Amino acid sequence: MLYTIHFRLQCPFDRLGVLPPQASELRCILQPGSPPLFSLPNVCDHCSGTNFAQCQQCISAVHLMFRRGLIPLELSPSCPVVTLPSPIRPSLSLLSE
Repeated sequence: MLYTIHFRLQCPFDRLGVLPPQASELRCILQPGSPPLFSLPNVCDHCSGTNFAQCQQCISAVHLMFRRGLIPLELSPSCPVVTLPSPIRPSLSLLSE
């Protein structure tokens, strides 16, 4: 089953907390007897090309958070599109583990 997961990203590089959360999404393939397979998330609107290295870190951290189950998901075959209610602040510390 293919799922689309919509969520908002809180930029981990926004030290002052002034940037509003930005929309992003990823896909998840769920097959019986297999762990979920997640695509890389879309970059958000804060990524204008000038901060591409930071955006890559953010995307990698979010991807790891989904893969490790750190972001709770309830997936149902009757609802292939899921919207997470709360913004996600990527945990960049995961990248150094």
